Amino acid sequence: MKYKMIVYHTVFILFICLILFVITFYKNKQTVVQVKKEMTCPIVEKNFAYIQLINNQNEIEVIGEPQFIDNPQNIKINKPFNIKEFEKGLYKYSATDNGWESREFDVTGDGKAETIINANVAMNHTPHIALVVENGNIIFEANGANVWIDKVSDGKGFLMRVTNDWSSKDYRLFRYVYKDGGFMQIWSQKSCGVVFE
Repeated sequence: MKYKMIVYHTVFILFICLILFVITFYKNKQTVVQVKKEMTCPIVEKNFAYIQLINNQNEIEVIGEPQFIDNPQNIKINKPFNIKEFEKGLYKYSATDNGWESREFDVTGDGKAETIINANVAMNHTPHIALVVENGNIIFEANGANVWIDKVSDGKGFLMRVTNDWSSKDYRLFRYVYKDGGFMQIWSQKSCGVVFE
């Protein structure tokens, strides 16, 4: 009888401890919420001891957390690329300049290089144009400040960098993947320059 009472008390105490543990865990789980704060550019650093030794503000670039896209839209474009029409609205440095430059690398994952075109619409400032051309057709296009497309190692999509604000080094990096004949943005990332006061 004495042993039964000890067993019952032990089981009862263990049951109470388990309930307290579950309540504590559940309460902590609800209260621990991470708030992702949007970075504001430029990042201002005060009381930097060596400010008199630095002439170049924004030489430090801080890169924020990637923001993942839950339901990315598949952007499908397939329109003819007409060079003569395209060149009409571009800024040209000289009479021999066509106003754009191109590179070639694979962005569709088929092992064949597409043509990546960058062009200036207004001198060497905004806006800019970036195109992906495959077999004479535009399959992706973007406009923006200093928009630039870079290749990725697997050839299945690309990275696109856009400038939001030159003076504060406010940049955005976007990752696009190729799927079902189109491009989907799956994440973005912001970076900012640092200024000292």
